[in-house]
Amino acid sequence: ICWRNVEPGGYQLLETARELGKKTVYCVDDNFLEIPPGAREFHYYREPERREAFIKFLQNADIVHVNSEFFADYIRLRFNPRVVYFPATVDFEWLDQGVRPPKNDDRIIIGYEGTYKEDDFKPVVPAVKRILKEYGTQVKVEFFGFIPSGLRGHRGVTHIPAEKDYRRFIHRLYGLNWDIGLAPLTDTLFNRCKTNNKFREYGACLIPGIYSDLPTYSNWVNHGETGFLVKHSEDGWYKGIKQMIEQPALRRKIQEQAQSFARSHFSIDACVDNWIGQILS
Repeated sequence: ICWRNVEPGGYQLLETARELGKKTVYCVDDNFLEIPPGAREFHYYREPERREAFIKFLQNADIVHVNSEFFADYIRLRFNPRVVYFPATVDFEWLDQGVRPPKNDDRIIIGYEGTYKEDDFKPVVPAVKRILKEYGTQVKVEFFGFIPSGLRGHRGVTHIPAEKDYRRFIHRLYGLNWDIGLAPLTDTLFNRCKTNNKFREYGACLIPGIYSDLPTYSNWVNHGETGFLVKHSEDGWYKGIKQMIEQPALRRKIQEQAQSFARSHFSIDACVDNWIGQILS
């Protein structure tokens, strides 16, 4: 089993395994062929030898496993018909060891957790500024990991440094007790191939999420029930955030139903069943 490997030496190990009669599985959750120029890893993945190795992994593995239905179709059409798709997981045994303290004030906390997303936040930044101006001290915005340059140092916005250890990260996210979680994505081929990571983690951590209306999320989110889908524009994000602020009953419904969905579909046990049913049988 090879995971996200794009190194030529890694691909040679896959070839060795095939020569020895071993079944090979290549697991990948990002389309490195379509990585945008603004991404910090762009030059690493666009280096010709790594790009060639990635294509060979996709072409020659006995099975390619991805977490996105769109990405699965992309690979089948271009490289390899032997693709299986099912979602990634949240380890609820880890999560259930976390502590979710009660909120100590009445402010609505709007949050984002994740890595570099400067381009994806271009329409969100002005929408958030409008919300902060309109609601003042009634709202607070927190960024856990990445913070867009347009909101750095802005009144009402705080930044929490990234946490690289996943167990500590998921405990911290659960304990932040956000009222609304943001998950913006620009409509690009790279983003359409991405996994529904924010929906899994927000749902698991009882965070009502607002998501860009792209297949990455719209294939999973039941609008108004397990999340809120918005047009990826300043006005779309402004209206979506405002509606979630103004409707606490909607937030509570999404919070409860998203967590129930996450526990049913994204648990370790569900993933094991998928592996057995689609790969090992």
